[in-house]
Amino acid sequence: MIWREGSDSASLDNAMELLTRSGRDVVHASMMMVPQAWEKYPDLDPGVKAFYEYHQCVLEPWDGPAAIAFTDGVLCGASVDRNGLRPSRYKVRRDGLVVAGSEVGLVDLDPREVVECGKVGPRGAGGRHAAR
Repeated sequence: MIWREGSDSASLDNAMELLTRSGRDVVHASMMMVPQAWEKYPDLDPGVKAFYEYHQCVLEPWDGPAAIAFTDGVLCGASVDRNGLRPSRYKVRRDGLVVAGSEVGLVDLDPREVVECGKVGPRGAGGRHAAR
């Protein structure tokens, strides 16, 4: 159920829960709810284009919030708004811990333990990142 008095972020969270409880995985639900600006990419894989064309008839896309983080307990992922206007950076530690946020240095991590870091970009620029 989507809480009418909740914020846009709370509504998005409610919708994500509804979609995952109905059988979609978190990546599928995230791609449905905040799709990449796919219309701008004429060379997009036909299967991905078909996914977005179908789902635009099912659900109106959310343009925000600024960043989304999701997990199913095994996979975690992050994405930014459809147009990539707000920053989000991530680091992955050797033990599998993933930290994402809008500020560099948000969490103090030992640089020797960091195996990957980068910026989450808009989806059309390869901006959907997930780790297992």
